[in-house]
Amino acid sequence: MRMDHCISHWVVLWNIAAVALSTSDLFASLYAGYFKSELRITLSTLSSVVNGAAAIKMFVFIDPYMSVMTDDVVEGKVSELEFRKFIVWLVGSRQSSRRNAAGAGSSCAIRFGYCVHC
Repeated sequence: MRMDHCISHWVVLWNIAAVALSTSDLFASLYAGYFKSELRITLSTLSSVVNGAAAIKMFVFIDPYMSVMTDDVVEGKVSELEFRKFIVWLVGSRQSSRRNAAGAGSSCAIRFGYCVHC
């Protein structure tokens, strides 16, 4: 997997982890409730805690990088093409992690007609 110099591998990986956590939280609580039926209500309540952890992960690791990169595009330090490639990588990693969490296999990060060298 090749990425441009401005696209951080760590941000894409954090995005994959956060979306996978957010996607699997409901299914995990339902699955655990199947085995421990007396704890179903507690487990479904804990689903929101896991989803909150995923939201905090996105807020702490992904959003600051995106805001700095947006400022750099406005100031002309980063080209609009590189910014669009990064957006495509984030959308692609979001779709890939959702498909992996659902068990449908991985997908390439080619979205909206832009190729990001998978």
